[in-house]
This record gives sequence, structure tokens and C-alpha cells, in this order.
Amino acid sequence: MINLFENFKDIDVKDQIIAKKSDLEKVLEIEEEIVTFYKENNRFSYPFIYKIMQKKLADITVTSTLLQTYIDARENKDLTHESILRGMYSGALLEIICTTQPDTITIIDGKNKTFNYLFYLVHNVNNLLLKNIKGDCILRLAGANKGSARYITLYNITGTSTLLAAGKNKGIAEYITLNKIMGDWTLGETGQDGGIAQNITINNIKGDYALNSAGRYGGIAQNLTLNNVRGKYILEFAGFVKGTAQKILLRKVNKKGTLERAGEQGGSAQQILRENEFSKEQKIIFSEIQKIVKKIHTLPAEKYKTAHDKIAWLQKEIFTGEEK
Repeated sequence: MINLFENFKDIDVKDQIIAKKSDLEKVLEIEEEIVTFYKENNRFSYPFIYKIMQKKLADITVTSTLLQTYIDARENKDLTHESILRGMYSGALLEIICTTQPDTITIIDGKNKTFNYLFYLVHNVNNLLLKNIKGDCILRLAGANKGSARYITLYNITGTSTLLAAGKNKGIAEYITLNKIMGDWTLGETGQDGGIAQNITINNIKGDYALNSAGRYGGIAQNLTLNNVRGKYILEFAGFVKGTAQKILLRKVNKKGTLERAGEQGGSAQQILRENEFSKEQKIIFSEIQKIVKKIHTLPAEKYKTAHDKIAWLQKEIFTGEEK
């Protein structure tokens, strides 16, 4: 009888090798799982999704490099329930980095793509540089609800409600520098409802309502520097109703509605300097702030926090000797 398998006796049989999934593949799969499960279910919150992700990503080291590749692989062009979920997912990824690697400077280049709700509702975020991206509600409510948003730089962002309500409701938003932003409500309501917004610099902003209602309803907004802001109702209602708005520098800011009703109804708005009121020394200090603002997004990571701290020091120094 002929053995049909005689010719195959010398062939080695190897175990099948199953390729391991990359960390990016795992991150994308978990995102899809969460979005699919909750897109028809409104019973979710950012803290709940964050806790789920901590468990599901326990075997993955989430790094700024991984976050960059995730954003490279994603766009979020719609303004839907599903888009909000993706935004919250991105926010949780960022928060995991900020809490597990607090000294890391996270640098994200959006490469001019659109990602609505990027980092939406991130509760605790620090040391973030985000540049070259489009989308509405980017970093909206960052550091709100007793959270914190610290050492944040945004450059070349287009979209409404960027950093809207940051530090709202007893949260804190500080050491924030924005340059070349287009869209309404940039940093509107920051520090509102008992929150704190301080050491904030905005430069080359085009849009209405920037810093509108900052420090409103018992909040504090202080050490605010605004340069070349083209829009209406800037700082309207700042410090309104038992809030505080103080140590504010204004240069090339549209006058229509600016600081309208600021500090009214038991609030305060004080130590406000406009460019025509700057002394020679104050002009020099203001110029130094602008030099840092223009280059901070290009600095190496090791100089990032130092630059923010220098801005904060200059913001206080410029008011030395000023009477309330």
C-alpha cells in the first residue's frame, strides 16, 4: 500500500504565530467598543468612562507618542453624540498621561485635521502643547468641576468654544497661553462659579466673547494679558455677581462691549491697564511677555514650564507699584 504522506515526512510543522496587536490597535479597539456601547445610551459621564478606560488600558503604557499616533489615525468631523464620546475618550487618554507621568510635556500636532471635542471634559490636565488643529469645543470644560488645567499652550487653533468653561465650578485654570486662535467663546466662562482663572495670556485672537464671564458668580480671574484680540464683548461680565476680575492688561483689543458690566452686582473689576496707560517700564515688560508668547510653542520641552512661569512673574511685575 502506498503511503500518500511519505513525501511530507521531512517537512517541519511549525506552530502558527499570531501577530500581537500594537498598542495603537488596542486603543482604537477599546475606543470603538466604548463608542458602540454608549452611542445609544445617554447614561454615561466622563468620570465613568475614565474609570472604564483605566481598567481596559491597564496593560498599556499610554504615552504622549501613543496619543499622537491615535490622533493621527482619527478625525472627528461631526457634532454628534458619538463625536462627544470620542472627544471624552481622547480626554481620558490625555488625563492618564498627566496623572501617571506628571512631569511629561505632552506635545500634540493636529496637522490641520479636524477633531471636534478633542480632550473634551478632561478633568486634570497639565503640561500640554497643542497646535495646528481645527474643531469646536476643543478642551471644553478642561479642569472644571474641582479639576485643574495647568501649563497649557495652544497655537494655530480654529473652532468655537476653545477652552470654554475651563476651571469652572470650583476648578482651576492657570498658566495658559494662546496664540493664533480663530473662533468665538475662546476661554469664555473660565473660572466661573467659584473657579480660579489666572496667569492667562491670549494673543492674536479673532472671535467674539473671548474671556466672557471670566470669574463670574464668585470666581476669580486675575493676571490676564490680552493682545491683538479682534472681536466683540471681550471680558464682558468678568467678575460679575460676587466675582473678581483683576490685573488685566489690554492692547489692541476691540472696544465694543469689552469689559461691559464687568464687576457689577457685588463683584469687582480692578487694576485694568490699557495700552495708552502703560508707563515706559510697563511697555518694556509687556513686550517681554509678547516675546515669550510668540515662541513658546517652538521651545524644547525642558524650557516649557519655565517660559510659563516667566510670563506669570512678568504679569505680576507689571503691576508693581500700581494702586488698586
